[in-house]
Amino acid sequence: MVQYKRIFLVLSVLLLVFAGALVTWPAQAQQRLICFNEVPYCIQGEIMEYWEANGGLPVFGFPTNDLRIEQIEDWTGPTQWFERDRLEDHSNEGLGVLAGRLGALLLEMQDTPWESFTRVPSAAAGCAYFPETQHSLCEPFLSYWRNNGGLPRFGYPITEPFIDTIQTDAGEWTGLIQYFERRRMEYHTELPGDPVLLGLLGNEIRAMQDTPPDGTPTVTPTAPPDDGDPTPTPTTEPDIDNTRIAFVSTRNGNHEIFVMDADGRNQQNLTNSLAKDRQPDWSPDGRRIAFVSDRDGSNDIHVMDADGSNQTRLTTDPSDNTYPSWSPDGERILFQSDRDGNEEIYVMNADGSAQTRLSQHPANDRDPSWSSDGTRILFRSDRDGSNNILVMNTDGSGQQRLTNDQFDNRAPVWSPWSPRTPLIAFQSDRDGNTDVYLMNTDGSNLVRLTNNLAIDGSPDWSPNAEKIVFETGRDGNSEIYVMNADGSAPTNLSQNPSDDYDPSWSP
Repeated sequence: MVQYKRIFLVLSVLLLVFAGALVTWPAQAQQRLICFNEVPYCIQGEIMEYWEANGGLPVFGFPTNDLRIEQIEDWTGPTQWFERDRLEDHSNEGLGVLAGRLGALLLEMQDTPWESFTRVPSAAAGCAYFPETQHSLCEPFLSYWRNNGGLPRFGYPITEPFIDTIQTDAGEWTGLIQYFERRRMEYHTELPGDPVLLGLLGNEIRAMQDTPPDGTPTVTPTAPPDDGDPTPTPTTEPDIDNTRIAFVSTRNGNHEIFVMDADGRNQQNLTNSLAKDRQPDWSPDGRRIAFVSDRDGSNDIHVMDADGSNQTRLTTDPSDNTYPSWSPDGERILFQSDRDGNEEIYVMNADGSAQTRLSQHPANDRDPSWSSDGTRILFRSDRDGSNNILVMNTDGSGQQRLTNDQFDNRAPVWSPWSPRTPLIAFQSDRDGNTDVYLMNTDGSNLVRLTNNLAIDGSPDWSPNAEKIVFETGRDGNSEIYVMNADGSAPTNLSQNPSDDYDPSWSP
């Protein structure tokens, strides 16, 4: 049994929303505060904006101290504790507000570090698996994780779900819980709707430190585990000036894979083959490129180093194997193949082993790509007579339509993680000609980005999700263009009289 105190606020949260518990007023001419009748603390600045934008009282609870400077591991900066969280203002490093790793810290303080929990080699059907920590994530927690911030908000799962008894001010509560790097989720079947709630880790950790609410907590530094901290060291958003774009060009008389800087400079041929090489896709570490080549008589998936060296064939099936897409962890590659009589979605290890069919439908399923968190797969299918965008779990289960119309929708690609709302870019002819569109990850709110009589398609995101590269025929031949993520400022990057297409932006 876990012996520590917590304040059970499920009913009080609902009452406070109706009672107007939040009091907001300007503290100075330019300073806004949010203060509360229930506690003598206020929130302000970047932490206040983060608190408001990411769920407010139900997600974070009340503040339990004033904003102040704290040292946390190797970082020192503005920090404020809440009932359920600790928020750290890393704005000076360009990172914004980050949540503390309270799930991992609490387990460490209980002398049960997350590394001591039994790990699993795979996930059950309908679940997500995270090789970084070797833990799975299933319902009822998976949907809550996905819909409320995913990896940036909660971190990786660091235990499997298990039944535990927690001591609360209202008595003991026993139920299903799961720890994540930053949070603990609890499944409260005794409440209406069987909701998932977040544990009061801020309160629990401070109680274990014997720190009174108005005191100054000192966070005990915790060294990274010997086998690596599953959370990468925070970095600023990628500098796209140092990234590259791979693409296909016919400028040398056949289809070759080229690479250029993000501004179109330094265009170089990587494949230098007499075969038809196309459909490049970068590995998440930027060191390798997967691509398609017919150099052995049929279309197969190959990989090469980022400089074009060490070209290696991964698929050896006589059928067509095309459209490779590297998983966010770099361990697997999606592709489409007609080896079973029609086009289906397959996955294999990054070395070509364990080739496995994911989709099972008599129609043609094509254009696979991963979600930014690696838990879902986008693809297009003509199973209803026209090409529509679908999403499924990584084992092929849970297939759902995102578009459901008679138009030609294809080439879907999920935006990389960023503080912005995740989106899906794709191409569609729904307005009479083929253009690039955006939609939410649930298929809602379609927005047209390009509006040109030529064909605009094959979009791909910049690593900071601020720009989109695409191919277009607006100059009389196929060229690689880049535009802002809102469709503004389209610019020709390739500027070559030959055809340039299939752009892929490096990490």
